[in-house]
Amino acid sequence: MVIELSCAFATSPASHEHARIAEALGYRRAFFFDSPALYPDVWVQWCRAAERTERIGLGLGVLIPSLRHPMTNAAAIATLAGLAVQRLETIRAPTLIILGERDFPDCQAVADTLHQGIPKARKVVLPRVGHMSNMEAPERFNALLLDFLTEQ
Repeated sequence: MVIELSCAFATSPASHEHARIAEALGYRRAFFFDSPALYPDVWVQWCRAAERTERIGLGLGVLIPSLRHPMTNAAAIATLAGLAVQRLETIRAPTLIILGERDFPDCQAVADTLHQGIPKARKVVLPRVGHMSNMEAPERFNALLLDFLTEQ
């Protein structure tokens, strides 16, 4: 019988070190809780943990995305993905990546990395749309998002 252990932490300035120790002890995943009113920024701590670990899965105990602007969350996800690209394959959630064909080259590269690394990722490129696809083509963007969410 194989038992996989995970751990969870209230995000603190030392969370990255806790994740490093958990990895050394053989834990499979380390979850961080997000509560911006109470704890340091969870995204910063994940990035710090990604730089200090190699294999432990980093995840959320709780995330409240409505407390941050969607672009802030997207930028943080892209940063974390860049630091831990080898762990993208561990993401099991269906993932939708929407971008415009005229988006910035760096954003297109991040979208390609996410699409290639996440097993259940789907990438949609909106023609004649730039960086702000949700604002430049709201009908198309919202239709894609609603279709994706109803499939799940």
